[in-house]
Amino acid sequence: MEQEYNYHFVYADDVIEGIAILEPPDHLTFREVIAYLRQETGLNFQFHENKYITINSENGPDYICGYTIDTETRTPVAGVTVVSANDHTVSDAFGFFRLKREHSDQSLSFSHIGYNALLERGSRFDNSSCPNIYLVPRVETLSEIIINGFITRGIDKIADGSLNINFNSFDILPGLIEPDVLQTVQALPGVQSVNETVSDITIRGGTNDQNLILWDGIKMYQSGHFFFFFSMFNPLMTNNITLIKNGTNADLSDGVSGTLDMYSASAVNTTFKSSIGFNFINADIFTDIPLGKRSSVQLSGRKSINNITRTPTYNKFYDRILQDAPPGISAEPNRSLNSFDFYDASVRWIYDISKKDRIQANFLFAANQLDAEGRLKESDLKQQSIAEGIKYERNWSDKFKSSLQLYETDYRLRSLDDLGQSAHATVQENKVSETSLKLNTWYKSSPKLSFLNGYQFTETGITNATQNNALFFSNRIREVLREHAVYSQVNYIFNA
Repeated sequence: MEQEYNYHFVYADDVIEGIAILEPPDHLTFREVIAYLRQETGLNFQFHENKYITINSENGPDYICGYTIDTETRTPVAGVTVVSANDHTVSDAFGFFRLKREHSDQSLSFSHIGYNALLERGSRFDNSSCPNIYLVPRVETLSEIIINGFITRGIDKIADGSLNINFNSFDILPGLIEPDVLQTVQALPGVQSVNETVSDITIRGGTNDQNLILWDGIKMYQSGHFFFFFSMFNPLMTNNITLIKNGTNADLSDGVSGTLDMYSASAVNTTFKSSIGFNFINADIFTDIPLGKRSSVQLSGRKSINNITRTPTYNKFYDRILQDAPPGISAEPNRSLNSFDFYDASVRWIYDISKKDRIQANFLFAANQLDAEGRLKESDLKQQSIAEGIKYERNWSDKFKSSLQLYETDYRLRSLDDLGQSAHATVQENKVSETSLKLNTWYKSSPKLSFLNGYQFTETGITNATQNNALFFSNRIREVLREHAVYSQVNYIFNA
């Protein structure tokens, strides 16, 4: 009958034990079949939701039965513990339970790990029906958890879901011989490099150009040296980096895939610090000079050493770069005619005007140059970035603070293809120039509630130029985009 009529029968074995009747006639409907069974067996058939039918004895032992149902989804709840004074049971997969009746005033308690406890009087139950017992789901609010030492010491997961890397307390990562900023980020979940480079990274399956990269609040359009094999940002100058994969603040734009927010040291240094180092690719220098008690300046620089000596490490990287070179350019036969040079320099100056006021200035310059000479043609590629910015911060009170920042960033890419004669040279140039003014205010009304409000003006100019001597062709196009943005954000911390 369950297969024919798609109903489910629920009963105890001792209820139907010893009962035998003739099969009902075929012409009867399902309701008529149930009436026939009730008349011939003397048992009670009770209809319930979701095509369930319970079978119990009308004149047999005195039992209490019922169904445990979720009050929100209206579905049976299995595994509910039902306890009386001298007996107990657990509801089955259909939510059905059955206990012997002890007395009319007995109480039944219902408990389940995911639902609120319930107490029912025995007077609600009788021998002729199995009522539904509705259970209310229990929701528990968990306190926030801040994970320290995520993956390794120095990588912390913040309450808002972002990941923070502090290079001052940073520990070693497998396969990382020095604290490269962007290579360290690839150790975090959801961040990887499809082409196995350092600075060409993808976040949450996006592309590298969908990432917003900020250096002390300045937007950067170039992130790597040596065709993305090295980070453009000196790790000695970068003190802290925050990775935001989702839930980006309202004052951060363009981070469709993710945001990498890098900061230099924010404290004024009162002691002179300096370091010099080198490896088989580049040499670097860093110094932190105090300028009195309220000001200090950081200087750093890096340069490749292949113009002095070509190390095996450099040769391996160079072969990797030119393995997809176009016909006519080969790495191995003409290695002496191919050269690559990269360098960067950065400056950060901090001045504490007062206990409430601070001014900070930043400057960064980075460049790459590739010269490749083959049997058929010569190629030249130059890439450089220049960024400068100034920022003023003021703490008006314990609850209110503001910041005003102005920056200029320029990115330039120039390529030259010469077929051996100057008349067949092709020059292509791309340039991005961006100027931005940004005002932010923060107001903290309580430990739980805070507000972020701000305004940003951005002017972005994009220039594309092409010149071909053989075709007597020259084209230069410049487009400018100006944006005005007003934003506001409310932050509320639960269980603060």
